[in-house]
Amino acid sequence: YSFWAMICFESFKSIVDQANEPIWGVWAGLFGLANNELIAITLFEPEISKPWPSEVQVLDEQLLVATERPSSSKSPSKTGLYVFRSMETESKNIDEIVELSAYAWRTFETSDDYRSEPIGLFRPENPGAVSTMWLLTWYDGFESWQRSRNPHADAERFKRLHVIVGDSNMSEYASFLKVGACGLLLRMLEEPNIIFRDMTLENPIRAIREISHDLTCRRKVRLTNGREMSALEMQKEFLEKAHRFSEMRDLNDEEKEIMKMWEHCLDRLEHDPLSLSVECDWVAKYHLVEKYRTRNNFSLADSRVALLDLQYHDVNRHRSLFYRMNRKGLTENILDEEEIRHAVDEPPSTTRAKLRGEFIRRAKEKKRDYTVDWVHLKLNDQAQRTVLCKDPFRFEDERVQKLIDSL
Repeated sequence: YSFWAMICFESFKSIVDQANEPIWGVWAGLFGLANNELIAITLFEPEISKPWPSEVQVLDEQLLVATERPSSSKSPSKTGLYVFRSMETESKNIDEIVELSAYAWRTFETSDDYRSEPIGLFRPENPGAVSTMWLLTWYDGFESWQRSRNPHADAERFKRLHVIVGDSNMSEYASFLKVGACGLLLRMLEEPNIIFRDMTLENPIRAIREISHDLTCRRKVRLTNGREMSALEMQKEFLEKAHRFSEMRDLNDEEKEIMKMWEHCLDRLEHDPLSLSVECDWVAKYHLVEKYRTRNNFSLADSRVALLDLQYHDVNRHRSLFYRMNRKGLTENILDEEEIRHAVDEPPSTTRAKLRGEFIRRAKEKKRDYTVDWVHLKLNDQAQRTVLCKDPFRFEDERVQKLIDSL
């Protein structure tokens, strides 16, 4: 397969009619693409050097191989919404990603809340050390896509705050501070006596790029009201509100610790950002990359530097550069190993994870085939018995107990 990102200057249909390679699929953008941009996948024919007419400007071309899907060259024909996602990974992880994806699709495709089907998972034809994989998923409509992103609970009672930006945190310190500060902020938003100034960003996507490129933490971005503030100034204002909130409401021991950590990090970011390598992932990784580049005389664009970047975030403790640094005492832990091992087998006793864990444990003991996701517990027998657990805080349920007893 050939993957194409392109700009067309003629009608959509005329481009399809004039293509010189067999077309597997062509998509215009609902969002994420300009009006004259297309994504196309063709069936690769090496003897054809110019698959597209001159009216097409090619922005990107990749030669791809299908993995678990598609299993044939038949074009997707379902009416609906098609969603592309790209993921960058070390090439040695590709087979594992394919295996895990195929397993996860079993529950994704059988949800009672939305209709969806992964159409294709593609890998590069000639992978280097780092590869970009593409996932194409079909939904029967925009509402299904939205429902698939809803809270894993009763959507009438719970709303999902979904923030995905930048690299995943490896540092326990950074994760604890991030989640804890957000929790305090949400508590403050529900407090009528805490009033926040409007700090809505004029262009959030551009702002976060500008902020992330600034190692001094002083870059100012424009707000919708015309003012300019740096991310550090915004954080300091949030922290000031949190101090005022702590005078009005009792904080637990964890929240008090978070306040100290928050204040410590903002002070260091203001005076010496690069001194936070023990606490912050981006600082730790910056020092790691710079030492590696200097020692080997590599440019930042070198693929070996990109591989180092990915290896830092590897969740395998034997391969991960973060965990290697952690074993040397170069990062700070919040939990001890015994707490982590306990949490692997013992879910929180006051959430539905308790029900889910008990069902899985008993099903494995009885060697029964089952399917589990966030909200469904299902026995894959002739009756296809399923229990829907929509309340994330319900840890006792007669329906689940009956299902377990039937094993």
